[in-house]
Amino acid sequence: MTHMKTVTSALAGLALIATTSGAVAQDDPPAPAGGTDLATAATNPVGSANQLQFQGLYFDDSFNSDGDAKTFILQPIVSFGLPEGSYFQSVVTRWTLPLRYTPEIETPLGGIDESGLGDTLGLIFPTHTTLGDTPGEFTTWGPGVAVNIPTSSEPLLGTNTWSAGPGLVYLKNLKFASGNSLMIGGAVWHIWDISGKADVSATTGFPAFIYKFDKLFDQDGWYVRAPDDTFSYDHKANEFTQAPIGLGVGRAFLMGKQPVNIFASAWKNVANPDTATTPKWALKASFSLVFPK
Repeated sequence: MTHMKTVTSALAGLALIATTSGAVAQDDPPAPAGGTDLATAATNPVGSANQLQFQGLYFDDSFNSDGDAKTFILQPIVSFGLPEGSYFQSVVTRWTLPLRYTPEIETPLGGIDESGLGDTLGLIFPTHTTLGDTPGEFTTWGPGVAVNIPTSSEPLLGTNTWSAGPGLVYLKNLKFASGNSLMIGGAVWHIWDISGKADVSATTGFPAFIYKFDKLFDQDGWYVRAPDDTFSYDHKANEFTQAPIGLGVGRAFLMGKQPVNIFASAWKNVANPDTATTPKWALKASFSLVFPK
């Protein structure tokens, strides 16, 4: 109950910041390149805007384990422009560095819960963007590479092996006559063990389904979205280990002169795995510093 009160308070705090930010943000946000708005720049997973994201997830219950769990994530997103005339205009890198608190997991030594650093996931995508006829519309695609770095501080917090493989990202941003817009697409990647220490073969990805309002509550920057947490299929166990279905709401705005993006989401894992220790449902809160180019 204490954990739930803490999570509820955090979500309420984010909502208060988002709805009262009009008194703080007096100027229009800086316009990102390509005619896009701040909400689009902040929610584009492979856009040109650099970001530093702080995320917290709370899991009240998990499959094949007992007790609650928590994960805190630091996620820097850094893009680099490529020389003019290159087919791929930029390279976008996304790094996920988690701090994990596991539920009690059954092992040959009995039930164990651990806390500490998890594995680091790196995604690297060269991207090509084509602008549409309507300002704000665009299509982005790119091949990529995923690498899992075994940075976990305890055995149960990661795979304990280097893994890597190919990836692909595709996004399309549509603009409507109302001024609202919709971003659809996603990213997917497959990794195999490359160090010979474990038998890893998994396909993972996240959707991008983000509906952005031109105005809501007489404010810019509001959006609703599908959760940005990952779907994952374990080819060794022949099962989905995570399939999050839910809803999130957020807003991109100026806090003083600094563009920020906050959102909260809730989702249910409909995968119901037989072996994996993954959450049954989750609450998530995210705060990002956004640096449009």
